[in-house]
Amino acid sequence: MSEESLQTVAFELCRDHHRRLVLSILLDDERPMTLNDLSKGVATRAHGRPITELPDDAVVDTYCRLYHIHIPKLADAGALTHDVERNLVDTGERYGALRPYVSRIVASSARPAMPSD
Repeated sequence: MSEESLQTVAFELCRDHHRRLVLSILLDDERPMTLNDLSKGVATRAHGRPITELPDDAVVDTYCRLYHIHIPKLADAGALTHDVERNLVDTGERYGALRPYVSRIVASSARPAMPSD
């Protein structure tokens, strides 16, 4: 895959806030984790509060969105794998090639916005 194609895929994957958070967690941990743990991590980052302060439906909603929408899209792009039987999410075959682009996108989206004049 060309550098331009990888960059395009990375931008497409990072276009959604939940997918950016999933990729951010993978960048930070780079280890297999259950979809349940990943959902908790995404929910806490999305809401900016500890898991103990989140309503149960926030985690359930995040889990459902990840399971049905975002994890399949990330898996189709090769950024991660999802073992449905074991419910484990891990980095995929294209993760290494996409990592530099995703890392820059995630880092730039985490920066506070510059004040406008």
